[in-house]
Amino acid sequence: MPTLIEIVAGAGNVQPRDFTNVNNTVFFIAESDEHDGELVGELWTTDRTTTGTVPVNEIFPEGYSSYLSELANVKGTLFFTAADETSSGELWKSNGSAGGTVLVKDINPGAASSSPSYLINLGGTLMFAATDGATGVELHRSNGTAAGTALVKDIRPGATGSFPQRLVNLNGTLFFTAADGTTGRELWKSGIFGSTTALVADINPGAGGSNPTSLTEGGASFLVFAANDGINGIELWTV
Repeated sequence: MPTLIEIVAGAGNVQPRDFTNVNNTVFFIAESDEHDGELVGELWTTDRTTTGTVPVNEIFPEGYSSYLSELANVKGTLFFTAADETSSGELWKSNGSAGGTVLVKDINPGAASSSPSYLINLGGTLMFAATDGATGVELHRSNGTAAGTALVKDIRPGATGSFPQRLVNLNGTLFFTAADGTTGRELWKSGIFGSTTALVADINPGAGGSNPTSLTEGGASFLVFAANDGINGIELWTV
């Protein structure tokens, strides 16, 4: 039978979400703290018992929302995006303890956010999209240390950014969509270093872009997605 674990007593809606299993500890976000009459989200863990369902850490003190999102398990470490009193949305990690929940790096230094998104594990390295304030939103990597958190490649040189999206790990190769400013939004691939980052194909030749969507592993060796080559409309593609 299903078992209720009541985080906040009564009829309050705590909206538990983004459940992520890390070494058999389930992390999630819950609207459990109150500020100015509104519940704000924080990071929690659960072992499926009431006493074992606890907040990990109050990232933004005094009840302000830390705007948690993008939970991802990479080699037994939880990575996520959060804001605290000194930085906006940046890359964080947690081992499930308060002391082990820390900012990895202020990628876009100061009050501006680097907006890490599409967090994904690629062979034990975290891959994600973010902006450092100079290159726009581009592909980044992290090994969980500040020194090991870096830009992979400035696909669209300058401040505009290529905005990598829909990151998928296919047998150790990262596939994603990006717009390099010349070919439009097309399918790209990468390893953890920029030397392996390349356009897969200009499916819709020219600046229009084929706008690939729904990138999905079709098995250990192929990817399926939808795209528009400018002739046949939006159709099924594979690589």
